[in-house]
Amino acid sequence: MAVSEDSLWLAQTTVTTLMTGVIWVVQIVLYPLFKPYAEKGEVLELEKLHEYYTPKITLVVLPLMFTELGLSLWSLMEERSSIQVLLFLLVVAAWALTFFISVPCHNSIGSASEPSLKRKAVLRLIRTNWLRTALWSGRACVLWFFLY
Repeated sequence: MAVSEDSLWLAQTTVTTLMTGVIWVVQIVLYPLFKPYAEKGEVLELEKLHEYYTPKITLVVLPLMFTELGLSLWSLMEERSSIQVLLFLLVVAAWALTFFISVPCHNSIGSASEPSLKRKAVLRLIRTNWLRTALWSGRACVLWFFLY
């Protein structure tokens, strides 16, 4: 069964919009919850919150990220336009930031022995997550702009 270009575009727009919503909630609501614990050196509370949060958000984010990557790659193979290349590069950049910056920050929050290292990881996570938020927001804007 062939999938129309419009259906593929709509699927990308839907998944990216969901991911954009998630990343904004994470940036504005969830990551700032870590900051007071990190600043006060309340390591046990920070670890508990992080331990609770991480597997749950992964259940939401990982399927969306894999679906988005797959749809973007599929769309690029179907139509090699500059817009599809841009959209694919935005996904790749978001993945790179996630796995080379955000995941190591999360690992430090969960395993660093020094409270100061946890604090630095939380602050870096909040600061660098703005880049991911911008990438997903930009991708959503492009997709919505060209939807019809």
